[in-house]
Amino acid sequence: MPKKTAVWKANRDSPVVPSSAVLLLTSDGRLIVQVGGKEISLITDSFGIFRLKMQDDGNLVQYPVQTTDAGPYAYYATNTDGAGNNITLNLDDDGHLYMLNSTFSIKNLTKGGHPRERTLYLMKIDVDGILRVYSHYLNQQNSSVIWSSTDDRCTPKGLCGLNGFCIKLDDKVKCVCLPGFDFVMPGNSSAGCERNFTAQTCRLKEKTSKYYAMRTVDNTKWEDIS
Repeated sequence: MPKKTAVWKANRDSPVVPSSAVLLLTSDGRLIVQVGGKEISLITDSFGIFRLKMQDDGNLVQYPVQTTDAGPYAYYATNTDGAGNNITLNLDDDGHLYMLNSTFSIKNLTKGGHPRERTLYLMKIDVDGILRVYSHYLNQQNSSVIWSSTDDRCTPKGLCGLNGFCIKLDDKVKCVCLPGFDFVMPGNSSAGCERNFTAQTCRLKEKTSKYYAMRTVDNTKWEDIS
């Protein structure tokens, strides 16, 4: 990683908070911004929103947190189910990432063969939910991605929270809310979206009834996991 590299900036895409705002580190490890005793922004979430699980059937799967281990919630899998319940995930010093049972390798996630001299390799789940392997060159003080679980940054489920969805803007992604919804916590799109209107009755006998307009969201893929 280059020297003097900015790795984090507070609430970059939202207006500066008022002078009465308080930065608070909670007892459960979250860093939040409060105004008037009310939480208005989550800066860090100690629990994260994604998880990687080595299942009993030998399949390595990524899910959002607070979901069951069911196929509809999975967004990445090695498809090694049936390989047994003694599988391990291993990262060698040449960048070789692979799955191994008690006797032999069952799947290579990376080929390996990368330089060992003054080079470190790191595997992690990034904040966007994608599993990546990095090579860090000590001489050059920089890092590069040598493998990722997906090239589509909208793939991770739960990235945009309830009532939010992911859109692609060139090489970047952005979370937006459904029409009629706003972010629950500006600056933390993973918290999802909530209605920005008051629900009205739709029974025709009441004089205050209003007709609802259904708005389409073009070029969007919907999934039913109920």
